[in-house]
Amino acid sequence: MVVYLQGSLLVQAILNFQKPIKAVKSILNMKPSQLEFLACHVQSCHILHSFFHSASVGEKNKDKLIHLLKPITTT
Repeated sequence: MVVYLQGSLLVQAILNFQKPIKAVKSILNMKPSQLEFLACHVQSCHILHSFFHSASVGEKNKDKLIHLLKPITTT
């Protein structure tokens, strides 16, 4: 997987829109290996930071992402 700075910045900005549901669903539909890559990459880790700090992303969706990340943190 390749991460481009401009793409990462774009997704971060989208997550701060009033209704970023498509970006949220896309992140929540990622495979655990893809989420691990995002979390560990120097540019894309900021996407997850924006996800958790966005006032527009609901608590249920934040909890879903935490649930998806749990298997990664236990290995």
